[in-house]
Amino acid sequence: MSRPQSWLIVGAGPSGLATARALREAGVPFDVAERHRDVGGIWDLENPGTPMYETAHFISSKTQSAFDGFPMPESYPDSPPQRLILEYV
Repeated sequence: MSRPQSWLIVGAGPSGLATARALREAGVPFDVAERHRDVGGIWDLENPGTPMYETAHFISSKTQSAFDGFPMPESYPDSPPQRLILEYV
């Protein structure tokens, strides 16, 4: 018996979400497993063990760091702080 191959993405941080989008666009079946309460990965300060801190911010431009086809809001500063990055993710 042949079954379609399915993939598991471990983590719903920025990389996991980008991978999920790419697989969805390619028509590849997948599931996402996240151990924390919500998406966000290291940008969520409530996630135990995150190395992030409240005053962190992007050091690259929001125009270069956004997900393809999903720009950060125009109202965001060019180097958004942690709080806005988590909202965006």
